[in-house]
Amino acid sequence: MAKKPVFKAPPDKLALYEKVLEAFPEVELKGAANAYTAFNGNMFSFLLEDGRLALRFDEGELDEILAKYKAEPCRMYGRMMRGYAVLPDAQLKKVRSTTKLFERSFAYVKTLKAKPTTKKKAVAKKPPVKKALIQKPKVKKKAVAKPVAAKPVAVKMAAAKKSAAKVAPAKKAATKKAPAKKAAPKKAATKKAAPKKAATKKAAPKKAAAKKKAAKKAPVRR
Repeated sequence: MAKKPVFKAPPDKLALYEKVLEAFPEVELKGAANAYTAFNGNMFSFLLEDGRLALRFDEGELDEILAKYKAEPCRMYGRMMRGYAVLPDAQLKKVRSTTKLFERSFAYVKTLKAKPTTKKKAVAKKPPVKKALIQKPKVKKKAVAKPVAAKPVAVKMAAAKKSAAKVAPAKKAATKKAPAKKAAPKKAATKKAAPKKAATKKAAPKKAAAKKKAAKKAPVRR
């Protein structure tokens, strides 16, 4: 069961206020500390802490109520509440007269634009879901060869001369170290071949003698 609210207004004043509301079954008494009534989200009556009743009226009716019933403009928390008139303390005891005033206030508030009365429930925000961190394999960066600056022509020629100068002494040293070829054995070989020529000279007389013998034996042709 919901607990009955405890209002700040004196109990006897609250009882008179509730008696006036009995003539309006569609109007519900609201509030936690200060009793008030509202229609379509627009408040139009409430009890002050001292027990006086404040009613809301049209601007045209407000001046009349203030003058006729010796009411006062309503000021709450240092701010003027537009359209409200605070009735004298003795007025609430006059239930019939107060009911008529309440009816006029209620008729006025029905002409006002309805206001939303239900507050939107705060939706609890869900904590953000942390995505699982997937470790990507580290890709080794390929070593990029740095471009070699082109050397000037004069530098290239000087380098070529230096390399040629280093090669030249090596060739000379190689020629000095090589042993000289011996020509003596070849000459000895030619001397040994001399007897072959002598043998050919000796064979020549033999051929001449053979030719002479053949001539003697051959008959003379006539």
